[in-house]
Amino acid sequence: MNSSSWIAAVISLIGVSVFFLLFQQKNYSPRQGKRQRRIALLFKGMATMFAVALAAYGAILSPTAGNILLTAGLFVCMAADVLLGIRLLWGVAAFGVGHIFYCAACIFSAPPGFMNLAVYVLLFALCLLLLYPKIKNGAGDKPVFPFVAYGAVLFLMLSLAINQRPVLLAGAVFFVISDCMLAFRLFMNNRSVPFDYICLGCYYLGQFLIGFSTLVS
Repeated sequence: MNSSSWIAAVISLIGVSVFFLLFQQKNYSPRQGKRQRRIALLFKGMATMFAVALAAYGAILSPTAGNILLTAGLFVCMAADVLLGIRLLWGVAAFGVGHIFYCAACIFSAPPGFMNLAVYVLLFALCLLLLYPKIKNGAGDKPVFPFVAYGAVLFLMLSLAINQRPVLLAGAVFFVISDCMLAFRLFMNNRSVPFDYICLGCYYLGQFLIGFSTLVS
């Protein structure tokens, strides 16, 4: 990596961090009118936008299919950030599409093998055995199938990332950690300020690392 790439990465990380903190500040503001919620969603999307811009910069420097697909996936996730605050299932569906782009990027960069399949089956089986019963009990009237389908795509993305660049794998791991925490909060009604900061912090760190991976050979 040259100096300009490092400068771009630092600017992106600062932008992601600043708008993440601004979003959390607005999100926990005692004044929660429509205007405040719109500003919060704007900040949330802006945080991901810095990861998108970093990935786009990497894709311009190295226009491989993998880098272009990662950039597209980040862009879709930026839209999903906003949709999630408008209607939950719209956001979940958009994130699922984003993960499909990530999966395609991984396949183009390093074709999957038996190990990827084995890891996927193991991860998804553990999810169904350990998490699904608790999610089902805590869901109440909420539909569960869309979240199970999303989990299938999420763990496919992680399993395909195991033979990718370490930075991309780390980004995928942080993304999965964040989503597992989010599922716990959503279905177990367990919410606290520190928990939310850690959950969303893992998400934005994951997205930043995915964008940063386009600059790392």
